[in-house]
Amino acid sequence: MIKAKNEIDKDLAKIVDLIDLEGAVLKVGPYGAYAVIGDSKVNVPDDVAPADLTMEHLQKLVVEKEKGPEIIGNFPETGEPIFLLRGRFGPYLQLGERTDENKKPKTGSVPKSINPDELSLEKAIALLSLPRLLGKHPDDSKPVAVAIGPYGPYVKHLKNYRSLEDDEKVFTIDLKEALEMLGKPKGRRSQKVLHVIGKHPESGEEITVLDGRYGPYIKFGKVNAGIPKGTKMEEVSVERALELIEEREAKMANKKKKPAKKKATKKKATKKKAPAKKTAAKKKPAAKKKAPAKKKAPAKKAATKKAPAKKKAPAKKKSAPKKKVTKKTE
Repeated sequence: MIKAKNEIDKDLAKIVDLIDLEGAVLKVGPYGAYAVIGDSKVNVPDDVAPADLTMEHLQKLVVEKEKGPEIIGNFPETGEPIFLLRGRFGPYLQLGERTDENKKPKTGSVPKSINPDELSLEKAIALLSLPRLLGKHPDDSKPVAVAIGPYGPYVKHLKNYRSLEDDEKVFTIDLKEALEMLGKPKGRRSQKVLHVIGKHPESGEEITVLDGRYGPYIKFGKVNAGIPKGTKMEEVSVERALELIEEREAKMANKKKKPAKKKATKKKATKKKAPAKKTAAKKKPAAKKKAPAKKKAPAKKAATKKAPAKKKAPAKKKSAPKKKVTKKTE
């Protein structure tokens, strides 16, 4: 089928041409990024930046997918198997098999702080036991609970949520602490500090490494600087961190200097305004003219015309007397 000149190839439009992965194609679908390697298709976890993907990483995802769900053990209360699976938001647990009778089995996220390959049965049971009920809220007697979702641990009361900084908090937090958190106004979730590099030689302020959505990054004041690919955060010295911070500040300064490109504004064809209609002063409705008085019919003259005399019919002519015919006798 020949495509029209201006028709967009939908399949080509999905390809992300950011990285060079031999034998693999990275695409974006309605549920996030995914990679096509030969006949296999695997989802790219949301917490992995496309630029950080390697062929080794993708091949590992393919192997995990082909291997299928891994059974960690059985849940003590029901005896159902506990499966370890991997999805769009990373590894997660599933209690029991998905069947026609059990279309939505219970699931639970595996926190980033836990290596799924080292996940014990005890920890899996604890994760599947979430949400953990802490007690009832004193204001309305509604439940207050903690759980771990796709975006991390949280405490919940009705539609009021607060994020927890540490995954392990879901197993240790009590009702009193949870109520204190829920009573505070919502704020931006503070990032977890993974490593302290050292102090700035001039200001004495700490230079830290925080846990970001796309991996660890260096934080100093209001400046966030990425850690070069292949470099471990423990290997970054104060001197190297200062270099990365300066590079980032220079980039930020250049962005500010560049004048924003003025958008070519199409001159709108100014429609000629139609001349305002002269609103004629409303004429007062003309007073209805009085109907002219009917002229009185002229008075008939008393003298009435004599009807014309009837003409006398002409006198009938006297018919001539009939002659008597006398028959002759022979």
